[in-house]
Amino acid sequence: MREKTLLPESVSEVLTEESIDTIESALKDKVTLSVEAALTQQDELYAEKLQELVGAIDKDHTSKLTRVVEAVDRNNAEKLITVINKYEKEINTSASAFKENLVESISDYLRVHRGVNSCRCYFRSYPE
Repeated sequence: MREKTLLPESVSEVLTEESIDTIESALKDKVTLSVEAALTQQDELYAEKLQELVGAIDKDHTSKLTRVVEAVDRNNAEKLITVINKYEKEINTSASAFKENLVESISDYLRVHRGVNSCRCYFRSYPE
């Protein structure tokens, strides 16, 4: 007995076994080709939709990444400004302290040096 045939039983009375096999084989090939064509068309459609989806995701990620980069840049700029301000304050404070120390040291030196020179001038003016 044959497997389940694609054609009705009444066809076997009219056609030979070989003809029926040829027709069934052609029908199976046609179905296979139709299924493959439908699957190929579906694949193309899904590939196109996937491309659109990936494009939309890329656009979204690019937008988000741009915002993240801008936020990081803004944050780093603020930190850099803070560091610069602290550095300038420290330099100005150190420079002021150094200036005061230098003026005090020079003043002390001049007081000592002027005092010695004053004594010498006094003794030179009035010989012994």
